[in-house]
Amino acid sequence: ELVLLVGDRFLVSIHNPETQQFSQLSENLERSLSRYGVEIGAVAFTVLESIAVHYPLMVEEVRLRVDALEERVLNREEPEGITDLYQLRRELTALRRVIAPEEALIGSRATPVSFVSNPEIQEGLLDIKHIMQRAVDDIDQYLSMLPDILNTYEALKSDNLNRILKLLTVWSIILAAVALLPTILGISLTQAPNVSPYLGYVISLGAMTLFGGLIWYFFKRRGWTA
Repeated sequence: ELVLLVGDRFLVSIHNPETQQFSQLSENLERSLSRYGVEIGAVAFTVLESIAVHYPLMVEEVRLRVDALEERVLNREEPEGITDLYQLRRELTALRRVIAPEEALIGSRATPVSFVSNPEIQEGLLDIKHIMQRAVDDIDQYLSMLPDILNTYEALKSDNLNRILKLLTVWSIILAAVALLPTILGISLTQAPNVSPYLGYVISLGAMTLFGGLIWYFFKRRGWTA
């Protein structure tokens, strides 16, 4: 986290001294002062540039995480990926809340104001503004993709559940229809139908298998067994 207080004759930076973005700030600051001269605008530009240069890398990392989540959630259907998806969405929302105000502020500072009189610094601030604007646009795009991934996952779950219910329905119908044959033969007839008991048993099994196969073929033609 960084707080900058900028005036015509001063710039106050409040940040964590262990922040990695400021490890090479002193060298960059010397180059900027030697190029633009000693003025507050050069210092502010150097600090902002040292922050903005990391945003494209952050966006690329976000893209890789989104692609990995899409693979886990949609292709492998990992339930744990949903938790990571919500976590990434919270992180992106927090990141956007940081970058968007910075982009708006730098956009206003990119116009000729009292502490930025050098045209080169103004152009540099515009470049930083464009970097941040692209980062905000990419974050908005990924924020819109995450709900789509979640909706697709829920649709896949619903489709799988419907497929299972179809199979259970088909098998329940087949079993009920097959069980009807021995029930009729066992209740309506006192013995096997005009044959010996063994042959009647074989005929009953064959009729049950044939009847069940016909029902299975009927539902397969209708696409219920896919």
